[in-house]
Amino acid sequence: MGPGHVGALRAHRGDHAENRMETGGLERAEALFGEPLPDRFHPLLARYSDAVSVGKAGDPEQAAALLQELLPDYTRSMGPLHSDSLRVRYSHAVNVGEAGHPEHAADLFHDLVPDYTRSLGPDHPNTLNTRYNHAVAVRESDDPEHAAALFHQLIFDYTRALGADHPDTLHARAYRRRNL
Repeated sequence: MGPGHVGALRAHRGDHAENRMETGGLERAEALFGEPLPDRFHPLLARYSDAVSVGKAGDPEQAAALLQELLPDYTRSMGPLHSDSLRVRYSHAVNVGEAGHPEHAADLFHDLVPDYTRSLGPDHPNTLNTRYNHAVAVRESDDPEHAAALFHQLIFDYTRALGADHPDTLHARAYRRRNL
């Protein structure tokens, strides 16, 4: 990964530029990155930002459809285990769940967990948070016993990887207490 690679740019400047893209346009995002974004990234990022904005504006069904259309392009351009491809899949699963399809969301998260694990490792916060959302979707699919088992292992792993007092650990414990 060279200095012009999207991952390197993001690593140095975080997601701040991406967030600014939603409100300030491509030029503002490039200014925050400090250099032009690679050509192949422009349309993908714009389409991703548009889809996420649609979901945040209250239309998760349409956002899920846009993300589903976008995923093959990300996979072809970046690769199936690239963090951006995984993020598109994650956002798709979130919007599917928010659109009222928890069983489908649970299936999507179930398929996503091993890919996050392979790409980022089992203790990476994105992997753990994907597991959290999988457990929530399973619970919302009216399978509390399976969800309880997922939360039991997840809380153990959150505690081991992030600590007992980490906000994600506490949040998972609170969800389990309230819902299972």
